[in-house]
Amino acid sequence: MTDTIDYTRTFQHQDWRDNVDRVQADGPNGFNNRFHALEGEFDKLHDVIHQVSAAIETLNSLISRNIVLSFAPGFLPEGTQTTWSITDRGATAGPFPTNPPTSPPQTVNGWLPLLLPDNTSIQNITVFGRKQGKMAAFQIQFQQQVLQGSPSTTSNILQLESLVDGPFAAQFPLPKSITVNNTTSTYMFVATWSPATPNDPTAQAQVSGFQIVCTR
Repeated sequence: MTDTIDYTRTFQHQDWRDNVDRVQADGPNGFNNRFHALEGEFDKLHDVIHQVSAAIETLNSLISRNIVLSFAPGFLPEGTQTTWSITDRGATAGPFPTNPPTSPPQTVNGWLPLLLPDNTSIQNITVFGRKQGKMAAFQIQFQQQVLQGSPSTTSNILQLESLVDGPFAAQFPLPKSITVNNTTSTYMFVATWSPATPNDPTAQAQVSGFQIVCTR
């Protein structure tokens, strides 16, 4: 794309004079010459319009670049259930010591509301964190809740309990891109952790952040 798009008119009509100029087809002042000059002017306009169209397509391609969104895991509690421990390193569940036996480890739940750019397509979702020890469940759900008509929830679930110990960056198994429509839907993450049986006192799940890639 050129830096500037310019158009300068080159056709200059010379007025015919009553009772002086004769009507003629050929010659420098004839109809043919005048109309061929107009054709040339229209050709120049065609070229300029083509440049403008190409420039608009280039701008649209720039607008369609990926939008990368990052979220801290500030999970909210679900009712009175045990929730995630929030620190400057993220959200943590566990470890829970085996003793005393009167205080067995519990399932940990939390949810995170998301504000996503409207009319974009979600291409991928990545969860960052760390996993240690044995656990019955460590999963993150990406939920889309439809508000209009009959309320419904669509969930994509990422299972993390079988990962090897250590840090991870895991992507959601999205079947296809998801179109964000803030008029009809809300979006959230739901995080659940459950201890193994018998309890592993070293087990710990940590979520340090989320990353969502959208395109327009």
